[in-house]
Amino acid sequence: MPGTISNAPTVALSFANNFWGKDDAGVEPLLQRMHNAKQTCDELKAFYSCASITGSKMPNTNH
Repeated sequence: MPGTISNAPTVALSFANNFWGKDDAGVEPLLQRMHNAKQTCDELKAFYSCASITGSKMPNTNH
């Protein structure tokens, strides 16, 4: 039988509550998430760029 959650949030979870709530975190969490997302995209771009270069150097075995 599943257990019950005793420390349930008192404020409904929503987009607005992640930025403007009782702690008034404001725009900082949004800016941090955007910075992290950009870093992730840059890492993916570098990965696919390397994979593309590596793939182009391999002989074509699809006849």
